[in-house]
Amino acid sequence: SSVGHVLVTLAMPVAELTCDIKKEVKEAAVKCMTAICNCTGNKDLEPFLPFVVKAAQSIDQTHACVERLAGCIFVQNVETPALAAMLPVLSRGLNDKVEEVKRTCCLIVDNMCKVVEDPAAVLPIMPRLEPLVKAAVEKMANPEARGMAERALKTLQKSAEGAETKEVDQTEALKLIKEALGDKASGDDAFEATAKYVASLAAMATNMRSFDTDAWKQKVGILPPFSEVTEDLRAKMEIAAKPAEEIEEEDTEGVDLYKGSFSLAYGTLTLLRDTKMHLKRN
Repeated sequence: SSVGHVLVTLAMPVAELTCDIKKEVKEAAVKCMTAICNCTGNKDLEPFLPFVVKAAQSIDQTHACVERLAGCIFVQNVETPALAAMLPVLSRGLNDKVEEVKRTCCLIVDNMCKVVEDPAAVLPIMPRLEPLVKAAVEKMANPEARGMAERALKTLQKSAEGAETKEVDQTEALKLIKEALGDKASGDDAFEATAKYVASLAAMATNMRSFDTDAWKQKVGILPPFSEVTEDLRAKMEIAAKPAEEIEEEDTEGVDLYKGSFSLAYGTLTLLRDTKMHLKRN
């Protein structure tokens, strides 16, 4: 999951090195590409990943990979690592001269983005992918292919609607650690050095949206006294990672029947996502 978190920055540079003229560099890049592609966490993509690695190495393999990916049925929630792993293939395919290849790439984008649950998952790949799909809409002459590109662009943009992300840095994490420790925060040099290290671990886990209790106990609160406040810290960091919600005027009159948020989908079509609802009697 740690590699998956940074896959969006790794995939393209590593894919480019798989075409390097130096044999040693190419072999190392292919090995690296294979390893990082296995960090997507997406079961639907797993059978196609060997073809993704091959596609990074030559344009001929790209055409074959695009055809295979078009047959992938996405059921599992698509997250950032899976989208990032597809960037080398989609970038090359959407820049291809053959319109049918571009059309098929748009179909893949459409299929993947339909099952994105968290809009924030799409944001890291938008700067690279959105311009390519827009260019396909503008340049394709075939009406049917252009219609597919327009649909893919609409699905891509819709999947990112309402995305809110917030990064928590080491400084904020360190402040929460010291608050949680209270009098146990000694303040000497050894404590400060260890606290900063634990704060870095906590900030990284938070920004990865990893809040598993056992994982925090084993990999964040690794030493006393920090291990004594791990659960308290985890809960506070999870709250700190949430974007500030709009402050609404509270109607104190009447009895609350329901207050919360919900999502609604029909098949693969998301109708409502994290919609707030507050019901009162009378």
